Amino acid sequence: MGYSFKQINIRIIPHKHQRYDTYGDYYINDDGTLVVLVSEFADPDVAIRIAIHEVLEAWRCKKRGLDFKEIDNFDMAHPASDDPGLLKCAPYHLEHMQSDQVERLLCHQDGVKWEDHYNAEPLPK
Repeated sequence: MGYSFKQINIRIIPHKHQRYDTYGDYYINDDGTLVVLVSEFADPDVAIRIAIHEVLEAWRCKKRGLDFKEIDNFDMAHPASDDPGLLKCAPYHLEHMQSDQVERLLCHQDGVKWEDHYNAEPLPK
């Protein structure tokens, strides 16, 4: 199928090493690997839930044929937004919302309030 990834590489990184001010990011490198970058948190479960969100969102976007550069451009053009994928004009809004539902479900299953998870701060910001 045309939307599969050769492999998936998930990295937990210091927040300051993100490409822009985000807790989760993804891109496809030249060899077809999906690279997911997640900021490091005191509670590693926060990072894992974000990583699952990012992998799911990337897969759904690629499956729909969205250009990852267009997604990057949109995100970087909206620095005032804490979460550009929540904006209805985002080219990947549907995929973001689907991934958000899974992330919320994981919080529920872990007994974590969504607000606590969503407002967690990475180490050190």
